[in-house]
Parts: sequence; structure tokens; C-alpha cells
Amino acid sequence: AARRGGDLCAALQQRGAQVVHAPALSVVPADQDVPVINATRALLEGHPEVLLVSTGYGLRRWLETAEATGLGERLREMISTVDLVVRGSKASGQVAALDLEPASLTVVASLEEGVDRIIAGPATRVAVQLPGALDDDVVQRLLETGHDVQPLVPYRLQNTDRPAVQSLIQEACARRVDAIIFTAAPAVDAVLEVARDSGLHDEFLRALTDGSVTAAVVGEVCARPLLDVGVQPVMPKRARLAGIVRLMCERAERDRLRVKTRYGDLELRGAHLVVGEAEVWLTPQQVAVIRTLAKANGAVVTRAQLIKAVPGLEGPHALEMTVSRLRRKLPVALIRTVVKRGYALERPTPHM
Repeated sequence: AARRGGDLCAALQQRGAQVVHAPALSVVPADQDVPVINATRALLEGHPEVLLVSTGYGLRRWLETAEATGLGERLREMISTVDLVVRGSKASGQVAALDLEPASLTVVASLEEGVDRIIAGPATRVAVQLPGALDDDVVQRLLETGHDVQPLVPYRLQNTDRPAVQSLIQEACARRVDAIIFTAAPAVDAVLEVARDSGLHDEFLRALTDGSVTAAVVGEVCARPLLDVGVQPVMPKRARLAGIVRLMCERAERDRLRVKTRYGDLELRGAHLVVGEAEVWLTPQQVAVIRTLAKANGAVVTRAQLIKAVPGLEGPHALEMTVSRLRRKLPVALIRTVVKRGYALERPTPHM
């Protein structure tokens, strides 16, 4: 999230999005990461027989921290004497990119498979580079099988810009953003924590679940904290930033509403309404009214049909108040009342 945030924002902006960047977390600077430095020294003293690497970035970051604190050469020497088990092509690619030459290299598809390989082998002293947080399941399995385990989390995260995160949450609660993209599970937890501390947690979750604001994630791991609080996020088929950008573009095109009116073209993207040169932000109920009238293609929509189509309306009076507020907000008289029947959108007058 911290490394690729700028890339993600730029890619979205190039495709016409207005982006609010609110980084929830950042990586602690390498030369200030005392726990990682101390863990590296302890690992060098313990000298494991096998090193299990979970992520390519974690391996590179670990080397950077070691080199920034004078431990780089010793760490490289230690790796040259161990059996290296790495998860996935990114991690194996980093081994080559960093010019590391382990005693042996085994590439596995998952951490679980890596643990299985280690348990089946003769080694008893194992170091595990974990993916940004302590994975108790991996460590516990190795401990239960009698291994001497040295876990190492190669980087630590810290809260970054709390005011920016709080502002983003407020914008989401006001339904003034169409989507929020989460790129790391710890960042989801950090945002939810700010929402709780701000007294906006429940309203924030409502915005993410009532169709007003789309929650998007890069992959299944990032989705878990949202699923735990009842939010069903969207995600690309492959956990890549390019995939999330493509997904956002596809959803924006699918959800965009365009119709011609007497006052010019109307375009609705999420809660953002544009008519001619004017633009306004709508509430979820106002969006539902506009969408329902637009889909009727100029035909009259009865009050009963609108009450059914607009979430949260309890009766005719609530509908009248919603339409009245919407009319005051609109720059032109888009909504026409049809006496004793309902409402219609002012469509272009046909040429005679």
C-alpha cells in the first residue's frame, strides 16, 4: 500500500478519476526499525539451517534494513549456507535480483506447502520471514513438530496521515466518493480504527453496504477484515494493481447513467450528477429517485413505484420531502409533477 499508492493514484487519474489519497499506513524507515534489526542479529547468532521466505518485497526490505545497519554482508553470508524455501515467483525473482546464492533453492506455491517441505526434511533450526505480520499458524505448526523457529517480520507499519483518513471516512459517510480501494489488510484495520475513534464506524459501514460507496480490494487477504464486519468488497480476478484499475473502470462505465433532458445531457456517476455545465452531489435516496425516473424514459412513475424503488422511504410524505429537497438542489427543473399520478423526468421536446 505504501510503496505503490502513488502508482495506483496516477493510473486512476489517467483514466479520468478524481482521486483522494489517504494513506493509512507507511513502512517504518529501515535504519529506524529496531525490532527488525534486533531480530536479524538474533537470527545471525542462531544460524538456521533452512530459511522460509514468504514475500519478495519482504526479502528485499530485510536486506535493505540489514545493509542500512551494517549487517548486510553477514546476512548474505548466512543465506549462502542455508536451504532457501521461497513462496512464489516474485520471491524467487528477488533472490536473483538481489544476487543471493543460497545452498539450495526450492520454490513453493504457498507457505503451507513450504512448511510441509520443511517438516518432511531433516532440518531442525528454521527461520521464517513472514509477510508483514506475525503468522502464528506457520510458527505454531513448526513448533509443534519440534523445530527451533526464529520468526522475522521484515518491516513494521506505522499510522501515517490520520487527518487524511478521517477526512476520507467523512466523505464516504456523506456519499461523496464512489469507491474506496484498499490495498492491504492492515490498512483496512487502520481505517476502521479511525472510523471507530471518530464515532463514524456504523455510518461508514452503512455507506459501504447500502450501495452508495463501493469497497474494492486487491485480493482475498485484503478482503478478510471487511468481510468480518459485513462488507462484501469487489476484487479483480488476479491480485494486481492493474487488475483493480481495470475493475474500477469497468464498474464506472457499467454504473454510469446518461440520458437526454430538456435542459441538456444528464450524467450520473455514483452520487455525482451533471446536467449541462452544472454539477451537484446527491444523497442515496436522491440518486434512487433520479435513476428510477431516468429509466422510465420520460414516462410517469407513480408514487407507489417510487416509494418501492427508493430505500428508506416510509410513505407518500417522505417521498414528497425527498423530491422537494432534490428539486431545490437541482440547477434546473428536471422533475415534473403529474397531478394525481406521480413524477416524470423532463425529456427533450420532440421536433415537429
